[in-house]
Amino acid sequence: MLDDLGVDAAYTHDGSDHKDLRDITQISADKSRYKRQRILFLTRDPRDTAVSGYFQVNKRHGLEAGPISDCIRSPKHGVEK
Repeated sequence: MLDDLGVDAAYTHDGSDHKDLRDITQISADKSRYKRQRILFLTRDPRDTAVSGYFQVNKRHGLEAGPISDCIRSPKHGVEK
């Protein structure tokens, strides 16, 4: 949608992308690097994100995450992350 409006934006998962296989403890909570930048924070319903993330891990990235119940509790792919 932002692209269609001509908004020049850098999209990032801030180190939490599934394919990077980072545990939640490896993701920095320090966001000071964004202090003087304009930020647009987008959020989704966690239930929607969990299901989408599960299919992202298994189908797009071809990673083994087990059943969805395990995936949503995983420190690498789960809801907390």
